[in-house]
Amino acid sequence: MSNPRRFVYALLATLVLSAAPHYLALNPNGDQWQGHYDLVVFDFGPRTEQVLEGPPKTYQSGLQSGFGYDVYQNKLGLVRYVLDYRRGPRKDVLGDFASKLVDPNNNSVILFLSPSAVYRGRLNRFPATTTPLEKRKVLGFDCKGVETRYQDNNGFKHLRQAWASTQTTFLGPLLEMDYTYDPDSSLREITLGAVTQLQAVPSVDPSLFEIPRGVTVTDESK
Repeated sequence: MSNPRRFVYALLATLVLSAAPHYLALNPNGDQWQGHYDLVVFDFGPRTEQVLEGPPKTYQSGLQSGFGYDVYQNKLGLVRYVLDYRRGPRKDVLGDFASKLVDPNNNSVILFLSPSAVYRGRLNRFPATTTPLEKRKVLGFDCKGVETRYQDNNGFKHLRQAWASTQTTFLGPLLEMDYTYDPDSSLREITLGAVTQLQAVPSVDPSLFEIPRGVTVTDESK
């Protein structure tokens, strides 16, 4: 597992450090936030997967895809990610990269799969073990980190490392890395995510934190 980690740390220098000059942290004690979150996905296929729309999609080994989100947090601590762009061959696989609404305090997430379909579920769906990580600065903020390990229903093993700020009221992770391994323990995917812009704002649009009327909601939150 050490080789993939060295690979990830080298990539983080490009993803995070290049974004640092654009990072804003105005009034760290503000209770409403607006910013941008960038995600890079490295596929170590090849493999074929079912996507939300259209025929199954085949991914070749080592391809890179990117996703960007406008991010907002309201006074209740709900964090909304609105898909801004998608680059590269990777399409949305079963809503993994959809726009979403996260409630960190109640372990819940809402995925906006399409204009007419919404999924509601638990943020952490599988039994997991957690380990504290060393504190570090991320984009100028003191952060605490947690490593989470779990196995999903298909036998894939996941290792996630995430760091959240201890100096602001923003609840989303500022930096996260996710390694996915096949049941035979071969590396399948690496996902890197970082908040690259963030600022406290007087208000955010309340409609961002509501489920539109008339959509079909699949609820697996219990």
